[in-house]
Amino acid sequence: MLGESEVDFAPVEIRSPAKLDASEIGALTSRLHAGGAVCYVTDRTPEPRDLLAFGEQLGLEHLDHHQCAEPDGVARLTAREDTAGRFIPYTRHRLRWHTDGYYQPETQKIRSFILHCIQPALEGGVNRLLDPRLLYIALRDEDPDLIRALAHPEAFTVPAHAEDGRERRAEFSGPVFSVDGEHLYMRYTERAIHIRWRPETEAARTRIQELLETLSQAKRPLRLEAGCGLIAHNVLHCRSAYTDSADHPRLLYRTRYTDRAHRPC
Repeated sequence: MLGESEVDFAPVEIRSPAKLDASEIGALTSRLHAGGAVCYVTDRTPEPRDLLAFGEQLGLEHLDHHQCAEPDGVARLTAREDTAGRFIPYTRHRLRWHTDGYYQPETQKIRSFILHCIQPALEGGVNRLLDPRLLYIALRDEDPDLIRALAHPEAFTVPAHAEDGRERRAEFSGPVFSVDGEHLYMRYTERAIHIRWRPETEAARTRIQELLETLSQAKRPLRLEAGCGLIAHNVLHCRSAYTDSADHPRLLYRTRYTDRAHRPC
């Protein structure tokens, strides 16, 4: 289903992520349905297990256990010097527009994620978000051929990823826009490396990049402070570069799910 609501950045106040009451669940899920993402704030400092309990109360049970996450499935997003530091989310560099898991096959499709800020950056680290439904509407109203190109099953291809002579991820091709049940689903990255675009999709890809810089809804900044978090239906998002405090480096907890967040019955 398509909607025209944008993300409301005014946070929902919650007492304890590990134990939500009915009104808190209702407020979170109603905004999530309307805008594709919802912000929240709590005066509690959650442990990773609390964040997992938080997700379960919103119908999020199937974690994406990717290689940079801890064994519990929670990723600690901070600037790292180990193997994970090869991946942009674990650096201080700018993170371009993307949806999470755009390189993963259908069986590992990322439908939701939670970000919780433990320690913000000293400067920078500002996010921008856009509900893919708004981008779809803008493209469709401009030229339906753009949507047809982006819905092609081989609109883009991500090459196989190998480490130490072992293939960790097979080559994957897929559409940018597709239907997931009754919902619109988007796969996208603005990165120019490690992705091949179908020639017939190039014009649509260029138009996406232009719209991400001109749509008013995509220009609104969001900086998560300590105690603030974000629950999203894998909306488009990006992050500015940041600088750290040596004593208090930026740290966010992130969980990704193959479930779509909802209000459990």
